Amino acid sequence: MGRVWKFSLLFVFFSLFSVFLAFAASKNTGYPVPRFVSLKYDQTIGRFGPGLEYPEKYSFNKKNLPVQIINEYYDWFQVRDMKGEESWIRGYLLSSRRFGVTVRNGLFIYANPDNKSKKLARLNSGVILELKDCKSDKKFCKVAFEKKVEGYLEKYNLYGLEQSER
Repeated sequence: MGRVWKFSLLFVFFSLFSVFLAFAASKNTGYPVPRFVSLKYDQTIGRFGPGLEYPEKYSFNKKNLPVQIINEYYDWFQVRDMKGEESWIRGYLLSSRRFGVTVRNGLFIYANPDNKSKKLARLNSGVILELKDCKSDKKFCKVAFEKKVEGYLEKYNLYGLEQSER
């Protein structure tokens, strides 16, 4: 009976240790997933997996481009861009500063959160805007364009918003 007891105790110990290792291996940041971040540099390489040993999959060529984090592994983040492409990027290449991308041509930044207010700028599709505030108003985000123009754009014209901001 002593041997069975020792074997059972060892089995429980190794089972609990395995669970601990699984939690330790995930090493996530504690921030919600999915969430939006932006690219910190003009040139960012995405890889097939979370490590330098994985081949390059995708090259991003726009600073401040918003991407959605869909998975985390140590200091690697699996991201999805607005086209649906997924790849893994090192954490130091990402920024928590929030940006959005316009999804249509002929959009306007307005002086107030009202599409009848003064038009400050006309934008085409693919323009990157800094997101200043997207929670205060149900229909508009406060945005900044190249730090020169600050105003409001309707939310449905932007990619890069969290579910709680829509």
